Amino acid sequence: MNEENKVTRRQVVAGLGTALAAAAVSPAFAANGLHLKNADGPVKISDPTNLHPKPPF
Repeated sequence: MNEENKVTRRQVVAGLGTALAAAAVSPAFAANGLHLKNADGPVKISDPTNLHPKPPF
């Protein structure tokens, strides 16, 4: 085997890691257009002082 064309174990593992990361992330980027909108509109924020008038302890 020629020393110029030799692939090291480090290069193989780095390539496999990059391919695995790309395979894991690509479905997340592909699903960006599939956001489901909330039918009720934006979520209403309630005042926690009204929900818990005194500390629970």
